[in-house]
Amino acid sequence: EALGRIVLQACAHQAEERYVTATAMKQALMQIVNDAVAEQCRINQTVAITDVEEDGKIDTSNISDIPVAAHDDISRTVSVFSPIDNQAEQNASRLGQTESILGESPVMDKRIMRDTVRPFHPIHIDQKVDLSKSATVAPYSDERDKPKQLLIKRFFIFSAVLTCMILVLVLVFAKIINDQKVPDSVESTSTSGRQSSSVTNTQTTTQNIPIPNQAAQGIGNYAGNIINDGYALTYNDTLYYINMNNNGYIYRYNPSDNTNIPVFSANARVLNIVSDWIFYRNNDDWTLNRVTTDGRYNERIVQDLIDMLIVVDHKVYYTTLSNMPGIYVVNNDGTERSCLCNDRAYFMNIYDGWIYYANDNDDQKLYRMRLDGSEISPLNHEKSRFINVYEGWIYYQSPSNNSSIFRIRIDGTERKLVSGDMTDFLNIYEDYIYYRNDSDNGCLYRINLNGGEKKKIYNGPVTYISLAGEWIYFKTHYDGKQLYRIKIDGSDYQLFE
Repeated sequence: EALGRIVLQACAHQAEERYVTATAMKQALMQIVNDAVAEQCRINQTVAITDVEEDGKIDTSNISDIPVAAHDDISRTVSVFSPIDNQAEQNASRLGQTESILGESPVMDKRIMRDTVRPFHPIHIDQKVDLSKSATVAPYSDERDKPKQLLIKRFFIFSAVLTCMILVLVLVFAKIINDQKVPDSVESTSTSGRQSSSVTNTQTTTQNIPIPNQAAQGIGNYAGNIINDGYALTYNDTLYYINMNNNGYIYRYNPSDNTNIPVFSANARVLNIVSDWIFYRNNDDWTLNRVTTDGRYNERIVQDLIDMLIVVDHKVYYTTLSNMPGIYVVNNDGTERSCLCNDRAYFMNIYDGWIYYANDNDDQKLYRMRLDGSEISPLNHEKSRFINVYEGWIYYQSPSNNSSIFRIRIDGTERKLVSGDMTDFLNIYEDYIYYRNDSDNGCLYRINLNGGEKKKIYNGPVTYISLAGEWIYFKTHYDGKQLYRIKIDGSDYQLFE
């Protein structure tokens, strides 16, 4: 039994990846048997191996004490290879090979069919073998390939799952990057009015003019621009304007490369910009909408028919023209809409926590109320148009007084005449009042806040005056399809496209 285990352990130690013939394997095994018997005899000091025949058989003439069981185990081990020899001969016969398998030399480069022999290395007699570890040798079978096949299947399944996970992560990462382009100061909750821009990226060049920020912090646009339909404003050193030469679409002008770039294809008016959102009135259906400054996301905020709008921080205040007129407030994502009052209001301004407006329910007299709709009260007793609240004063045009310019304190006191000209389209910007002077054929004029330093800016009729940076933007007719501009000093008059 001990010799049988030694033989099996030696075979297991040497059987790795090479193919040999059954005869060569048997010869090597017989050599191992002879050496193992000799070693056992030397250990027991009872047996002396006197001779080993050249044909590989054990000479047992001088062996007297080897147990019979050991001989039986060795014989059974060697006999395992007999069926392999028979199978090898049959396979060689079928393939028409000319040489006999049993006659082949144990050359390792010679390979035979895999079902004939098992993977094995030739056994070197002088090689030291660690026989202290037990090992078993399983007969060759196709079952040996199943673990490899299972491993390959698991590898492909793992690769597919890993690929899907990577793809999902890439898509999620791309969406995160994409979403970062949308202003995260507000969240969009309405999708019914979402559109995509269809403006082609045609670009026109204009003169390179540095543009300072125009919109006051937290306010979407200057009051003077808003009451003139808000055709232009600056935001983050970029000019945004309504291109009347292209259906009233929203454009932006980049002074760094002198290009006019389309933002969104909507017939827009009353531009306000806060937190990377452009709020505007769609002049086709008179609804309140907003679009990101890059033009990628657009949505309708409310369905009301609106006239004016002012964005203050995250609130939008607007007036309506519907059968239910009033001043309303809504979050800039369209939620929590509420009515502040039912007055039909015009020329709305917001200043220092108060809303100022001309109340059409009371002959367009000047009124004010708190931002929450409380403390509504009149401030004068005359019709007031083109209201501009500026540094503690309210400037307005008085149609009942030759459309002259007056001013009063924000509490309604100290009424004063500023200019006796017949005026229209008032706009206060950086300590000057710009207006259409109907006393001089509707030409563009400016005066200081006290009525002095009167100067003609443009010798021609103007309407809807907006100011941004060093430029004055205006139309030349009430229904004009062109937007012009001129510097505040009266130079560089040009068509702005």
